[in-house]
Order: sequence, then C-alpha cells, then structure tokens
Amino acid sequence: MSSGLQVSDRNGVSRMYDKILGCLLGAATGDAMGAATEAKSTGQIKEIFGGRVESFQKPPRDVQARGRKPGQVTDAFSIPYMLTNAIMQADGKITRSQWNPCWSGEIPSILNHLRA
Repeated sequence: MSSGLQVSDRNGVSRMYDKILGCLLGAATGDAMGAATEAKSTGQIKEIFGGRVESFQKPPRDVQARGRKPGQVTDAFSIPYMLTNAIMQADGKITRSQWNPCWSGEIPSILNHLRA
C-alpha cells in the first residue's frame, strides 16, 4: 500500500487501520442502534421503548428493519463498508470507475446476506 494507507508505522501500530476500523464500527453501531427507531418520532420511541434507546433493541414490525435481531446491521451499513473497501483497494485514491463495479457487483450479494 502507499503511504496514504500505511498498514503499520515504525512502532508496528496501525494508526490508519485503527481510524478506519473505528469509523466502520461507529457506522455499524449507529446503524444497528437506529434500526429499531428508524422514522419514529421522539414520542413514538418513548411509547414503544419506554424512553431513550440505549441498547440494541429488536426492530418492531412497522419499521424497515423488521425481522432483524437486536444489534444486527441493516443494508444501510453496506454502503460505507463497501466504499471503505474500494478506497483501500485503490490505495486511497478512488474514482467513480473504481467504485461502480464494486457497487454493482458486491453490494447485491451483501444485501442478500444481510436480509437473510
């Protein structure tokens, strides 16, 4: 990899890897946390969950993520995940032509896996 996405520094610690992983973990956690409350008002969330949602909850039947387990990511997470992979494969310099094959080829299979 080029210097833009170094796997390790002179101490053997991967600062960029940690940053990328942190971003992905944040996106996945936020997606999974919000799956149960998507499109709900604050009042609806209080009514359904008894207050603030501070842990993973099973999405109710009237949300798009219905049928998912608590803590399971939705198809929305596939976009930052696949984009991150494409950026890393392109050494940090991605173009539309590099992103389009990734989007059209791998995203549908990931979406099917996430829906299972």
